[in-house]
Amino acid sequence: MNIGMISTKIDRELRTISDAISRHISSLDFLNRNVVSQDMLQNMRHFVEHTMLKAMFGTNDVENSYDNIKNAIHFTKTKGDLIFLYRFHCYLQISVSHYTPDLENSERLMLKYYEHLAKIKEYLKVKHSLDLLSNLDKFPLKIDPALAEYYVKIADTITKQRTNNSDEIFIDRYYIKKKKSFVVNQKIFYEITFETIVSYGKNDRIIAFTHMDIPHYYAISMRFVRDSIEIIGKTMPILIIVKWDVSIRPCELRNFAKILGVNINISRSASEYRGLMHFLTSKGFNLVELIDFPENDYLSVRRGIVPSTDAMHFFNALDRCRLICGSAGKGSNILRYLLYNLHNKTISDQYEWNGRDNYWSRPIKLHLKHGAIPFDEMPFCSSPVGHNPKPTALFESISPIGREHELLARFIGSNTQDRGQLYTPAQDIISLGDIKTIGTLINAYNEKLSQT
Repeated sequence: MNIGMISTKIDRELRTISDAISRHISSLDFLNRNVVSQDMLQNMRHFVEHTMLKAMFGTNDVENSYDNIKNAIHFTKTKGDLIFLYRFHCYLQISVSHYTPDLENSERLMLKYYEHLAKIKEYLKVKHSLDLLSNLDKFPLKIDPALAEYYVKIADTITKQRTNNSDEIFIDRYYIKKKKSFVVNQKIFYEITFETIVSYGKNDRIIAFTHMDIPHYYAISMRFVRDSIEIIGKTMPILIIVKWDVSIRPCELRNFAKILGVNINISRSASEYRGLMHFLTSKGFNLVELIDFPENDYLSVRRGIVPSTDAMHFFNALDRCRLICGSAGKGSNILRYLLYNLHNKTISDQYEWNGRDNYWSRPIKLHLKHGAIPFDEMPFCSSPVGHNPKPTALFESISPIGREHELLARFIGSNTQDRGQLYTPAQDIISLGDIKTIGTLINAYNEKLSQT
């Protein structure tokens, strides 16, 4: 970037932080990747916050004060084209702000955050003509050479497909089971593993590729074209995703609303359904993010979607969910998790209409099974009825702040179940604090466990 183009304090700060990250990448010549990853993580949150300031204030010359940063964070929270900044900031708050990741976790996190940094790099260049993170592509992703050739050819096919009009398109509704990003020529592409709404196991899963960042929260309607690549002298058929829309099943909306005591009659042809699906598709939010909107922003979205009738609407359930979660009431954690996924079987497994349990009666009567209480109390080391959550789904729907005792229990439990370790060495959990702090976390977990 030409130094003459820098005109604001935010531009200069962005350049300074970018240069620091670039120096860390350059040091890979004589330092291990895990060490460099840990050093880079210390700069990332500041880089994201200054990008937020740039997004909010543009060319205005403002200070990087606490109040301005706070306002910029709230600004990106409700903007569909900037939500990727807010999400990345939340991840960094978890992984950097509250404890220093150990080297192994720093390396793993860096691989995950590489995608986010690439998005920021492109955003700053396209929207603000700032060319930063100049050597990001030099960070080694440890891709097998044969696999790298495979991804290059897929990326080339996707790029060509975007300029073609093919009649060979088929459509269906799917759940995304896994989304893996890969980078070719500093452009991000995705390998999507998915299954149909009615699936009979892993053998029914399909893999397709796309340049689009498709959300994994809800059922998705996708359009594909068939294509092929030449690899190792053979022709390999592949599927390319050319269009997608959020397409939550109406039964999932109805059954979630029943948990909150709201009986609705919603179908795919209903104006509220169509408006909600369009909002989720075009803006890129999930429903947990929507209920966390500031009051005026939430009401603005509600007024734009809900028809002017006296009938009960899905937003009546969201209103109640917003009230419970906003006050951290009983049921807030299980509601946030269900709303994040909206998978009909998981919802049905938690539901119980007769409501015998007084636990669920405050502040709004919830129709949930007694067996959902452990997850609501300690979501990071418990499970909903009949379902084992993925860690990413937990962190993206429920804040882990103040739940270090649950994370400790989860880590020890994973060591026992997955690695066969009856005892976890103290040095393996030192990132959560000193021995005295660990003892406090153990006592907090045991006390909470006795209450559930």
